[in-house]
Amino acid sequence: MRPATDDFKAGDQVLVDQFKPKDMVDVIGISKGRVRRVVKRTIFAAAKVSHGLLFHAHGFDRASSYPSRVVPGWRMGGHMGHDRVNRAKLEIIDVDTQDNVLV
Repeated sequence: MRPATDDFKAGDQVLVDQFKPKDMVDVIGISKGRVRRVVKRTIFAAAKVSHGLLFHAHGFDRASSYPSRVVPGWRMGGHMGHDRVNRAKLEIIDVDTQDNVLV
């Protein structure tokens, strides 16, 4: 018998023996936080480095007199991840009660 969600309160312990294979579950978690440079984060193309090219800057990091600031929303390097992620309707394949693991 699958437990109803009304039976749980915040802080209750949920063990894997309450589930069985072929059950559908929704998983909510926090994604892994990363610091990414501009090419990987914004899918920019990297500059060609042959023939003595001296320009390697991406984004808006060369502003001097105007506008003398970084424009909000401009694509640059920075932080990715560490967000709330929802995965709905995942099927349980196997239940390992000895190690308390769902597959």
